[in-house]
Amino acid sequence: MKRFNPWAFGMLFMLLAVYLLWNDVNISILLSAKNAETKAYVTKTFTRYYTKYRSLRPHIEYVYVVDSKVYKDVKHVEYKQFVGNSLRVKYSVNNPIDNQIEEN
Repeated sequence: MKRFNPWAFGMLFMLLAVYLLWNDVNISILLSAKNAETKAYVTKTFTRYYTKYRSLRPHIEYVYVVDSKVYKDVKHVEYKQFVGNSLRVKYSVNNPIDNQIEEN
């Protein structure tokens, strides 16, 4: 029986990690067992220049409320948003700071 090459396992792990980091995947949301959804509202829109993409990319600043506490976050979005738009936010019940914007 052939043994599994540990270098192959390491390379697969590294490729998975690079893919997840490249696509801005929030791993804590993926591993968390308890998630909930709430509404968030866009408070600011702006663009940032990324040399990796050689272009301006749209970002939004949004706020959401969990258990009478207000949380604010900034995320990159693929689609145009306006101030006052509402979004669905999926957040970790244990740590509401960890969140993802849900597609409408």
